[in-house]
Amino acid sequence: MKKYRSDVKNPKVLKLLALGSIFLLGAVVFGQIKGDRFPVYTDIIIAPLLAVGLYAILWVLAILMPITVKPEGIKCYNARGRYKEVTWSQIEVVTMMKLYGLPYACLESEALSSPITVPLYLDNMQDFKETIYSFAGYNHPLSEFLQSDT
Repeated sequence: MKKYRSDVKNPKVLKLLALGSIFLLGAVVFGQIKGDRFPVYTDIIIAPLLAVGLYAILWVLAILMPITVKPEGIKCYNARGRYKEVTWSQIEVVTMMKLYGLPYACLESEALSSPITVPLYLDNMQDFKETIYSFAGYNHPLSEFLQSDT
């Protein structure tokens, strides 16, 4: 059994946070100008700092919500943040999904009410792939997806 965590230092994650921070700062300045309140410096300072708070939340979630790969299957969270476990034989289809520009592999199975989502920006992605190949086999849908799309 191996555990993997999202890489919150990934350039895609940092870029997303930076763009969100810039957008929020622009929205605050625009709102202040439109409301004839410009400049309220506390709002202007706090707006980009919200991205720092979000980064801290992502870091905590990466620690608390690992992806667990076992010889019999994989345990991960779905899009609603609920942990689900599925055996290798139950995984039928693997597709790519992007959420705010971040790539995820969606593992679909009749045994699941909704697909589980595996982030494709893990701390040790190469070891993750090798573990999947070892446990699930090279002909498994997830292995084939990892060989072709990532």
